Amino acid sequence: MSSLQQGTLNFNKSYSYNFEGGNLSSNAGLIMVRSFTEKLGIRPLLQEAFNDSLDRQHTYAEIIEQLLYSIIAGYSSDNCANSLRHDPVLTRLLGKEVLASQPTISRCINALDENAIEAFNQLLEKLFELGNPRKKTIYSFISSSSISAIIVCIL
Repeated sequence: MSSLQQGTLNFNKSYSYNFEGGNLSSNAGLIMVRSFTEKLGIRPLLQEAFNDSLDRQHTYAEIIEQLLYSIIAGYSSDNCANSLRHDPVLTRLLGKEVLASQPTISRCINALDENAIEAFNQLLEKLFELGNPRKKTIYSFISSSSISAIIVCIL
């Protein structure tokens, strides 16, 4: 049985966490965020929404995911990107040897257009639907000579 003090993560079973000390990182809290985003399926949603077929080192989906984690970690702008390019926690979470630089992130942001805004809107709608699944109501009517009943089942 695992407890809050020890466990493994959903997105990569080779990662584990405990609170016994050892090598520390100021971004280690992102490991738990990555586990949560894995359950939500953020990465496939980003890849579907921002499907740029160009062969480049950093796709738009990867850059947006990098920005997402950076903002969650408290780095409020892309100016911190150069100092985070080789951060051991972020590079492992994103599965990259080197993260996108500040100029690369700026080019990505400047390239976003109306289609990108629509892709973000669709992404948010999908996330909302994942968190709030539509409920189905099934009505069943039972009738006999002595008993009449209505059974309502909400799925």
